[in-house]
Amino acid sequence: MSENTAQEYVETMAKPMSDDYEVLTASQVLQACHSRLEEITNFLISYEQESVVSKQIVRRHRDK
Repeated sequence: MSENTAQEYVETMAKPMSDDYEVLTASQVLQACHSRLEEITNFLISYEQESVVSKQIVRRHRDK
């Protein structure tokens, strides 16, 4: 891909498809990704905690 073709591709991809879309800066994209990563991390932590509790309950029930 030539430099001009690459530049045209980037410019085309950066254009909104319609007026409904907002063009974001790199900083805004990074911030959104960071927020989403925090949400996923929190979900995984709570899932792991629930899993540990569930295993403890099963062990207690099995050991009776």
